[in-house]
Amino acid sequence: MQVHHMSWTMLIAEAVKEHTHRGVDDPEQAWILNELIRYLGHPNSGALDFSDMGDNWTSVRDGARVGTLDRRDPAVVEISLRWDQLLRFVALKLGVEIGEDIHEVIPKAHRTDSQLRNRAFVDSIYEKGQLSGTLRVPDTIADIQVTADLRARFVTCGATFDAPRDRGGRARITWLTRQLRDSESSLIIETYASGARVPTVTTLGQLLEDPKLGLGESKKDPARFCVLRRSEMGQGRRSTRKPGFIDATLDAVTMFYGEVLQNLQAVVPAAPRLERRSGTELERSSTTTDHPSSPDSPAT
Repeated sequence: MQVHHMSWTMLIAEAVKEHTHRGVDDPEQAWILNELIRYLGHPNSGALDFSDMGDNWTSVRDGARVGTLDRRDPAVVEISLRWDQLLRFVALKLGVEIGEDIHEVIPKAHRTDSQLRNRAFVDSIYEKGQLSGTLRVPDTIADIQVTADLRARFVTCGATFDAPRDRGGRARITWLTRQLRDSESSLIIETYASGARVPTVTTLGQLLEDPKLGLGESKKDPARFCVLRRSEMGQGRRSTRKPGFIDATLDAVTMFYGEVLQNLQAVVPAAPRLERRSGTELERSSTTTDHPSSPDSPAT
């Protein structure tokens, strides 16, 4: 017999999605499921939240800011593990809100080697002062890239995706801004021309006023966009102490999805057009096909 371990957070997330978004036909089962959700969701149950970054959070946070971390310090390793747990927690919480299964995107090499994955987080904290990860929401234009910058004290969420290829440069930018017209004007838009490594950086507000600003000095058509939303990073280790790091990260991802990602739709290329020709042209074409000329045909 196989034994499977499931966290309380995952259990209640699945229960909410089943009850709210999918529905339960049987009234008694629906009532039981609702009571389970109500019980586990109560703060006193202690079952729901990932609510603490641990005793070493403050020292690692401040060490990353001033550059005094030791990558071999067990405290850095512990915070890396907690960050991975936080990414899964955020995925579950957002999944409850929208009724979909959201997954943390894990590189193939990391799936079979947890130490390698944790080492990558440790190296990122030590070298860049950052914690990052990727979340995948079904049927969206791109994954959510989440980065907590412990030095700058910002949480940044972003999505990178291809620009439409069936229109000119200015029209490509207008395609993007039209979908984001109700979003914050402070959104950062990075525009990459084909083959470019360095983007043209503007804000959504600037592009709404003048789309040509997104073309940069080269005036080349954009090949892809990266939309970024930046917010202040909470400092506290616990979610009960506002503003906390956990709350700030959860809010950042939720706001980015609600204001940006859910509003973006990839362009579906138009179907190839059947060339329209006159009836006379079609008749000629049919005659030519049925009676091909040949060098051996007798002259008239």
